[in-house]
Amino acid sequence: MAAGMVGPIWRRLLSAGGFQGAVVPRTKSLGTESIAGVGASVFVDEAFAENELNDPRPGLNGRVTGSQLGQGSLAFSRERIAEANSSGGVNVAILTARWNPELVDEAEINDTRLTLSGAFSEAHAGYRFERVLIELIDAQDRRWASAIPFIRIHAEFPGGTRALALVEKSNLEANQATVLAQHFSCPLPRLFLRASDQELLLAALDNPTDEWLTRELGLTKEAVKRRWSVLFERIDREMPELFESMKADDRSVRGPQKRHVVLAYVRKHPQELRPFARAVQANAR
Repeated sequence: MAAGMVGPIWRRLLSAGGFQGAVVPRTKSLGTESIAGVGASVFVDEAFAENELNDPRPGLNGRVTGSQLGQGSLAFSRERIAEANSSGGVNVAILTARWNPELVDEAEINDTRLTLSGAFSEAHAGYRFERVLIELIDAQDRRWASAIPFIRIHAEFPGGTRALALVEKSNLEANQATVLAQHFSCPLPRLFLRASDQELLLAALDNPTDEWLTRELGLTKEAVKRRWSVLFERIDREMPELFESMKADDRSVRGPQKRHVVLAYVRKHPQELRPFARAVQANAR
């Protein structure tokens, strides 16, 4: 792939609704940081996933990233994620999960791998998976995949180490205690929040103050307060029990108290912060 094309491809991937990435920094003795490991994944089209499984070939990652230059991008938009999330589930292609052997010695590899695994789980919490596709490209990848019992080698490629690995719900039946299993049995949301509500809550999880939210969302303080008010009205209508215990203790429940309760709820139920199709909302009532 031409070097000049890398920029546009990754810019489009970064703006795609289905792209997730993580970087593991390593602090040196002088206080400077370097990259010890990187991870990236993207939700892909069902037809693409089926074709890869029926006709496995090397270059899965290249086909995903290369599609960003055409009109038929394989990376999911928010709308396509919502439709897949509401039916069978999303297909995930892991583009990379690697560490730099020049910076990470053998004793640190497990910590870096665990950090990447934790970042993957956190970034995808609340999505409903159908399958995960992983292209193994060298011996490092092969050792990693072989050490995890629910990763199945779907196809071998010439060269000895290259392969297409697969994780499906059936692979996890005997490994329900694993972190990945929760993604294949994720419950539906109860609130079916609008995109603007989810945007507010995702920002508030980092910092719930009005000052932070006005800067982060590019809104006035009055607009932020209106968003909270509309969100509270929706919760009162869809899930009134969330505030019931507060009302029993104090008739004049304040906004900051409600924010605390709502943020605690979505931390435990990340599916509320993910896109789901409205058709499911209608059927759930």
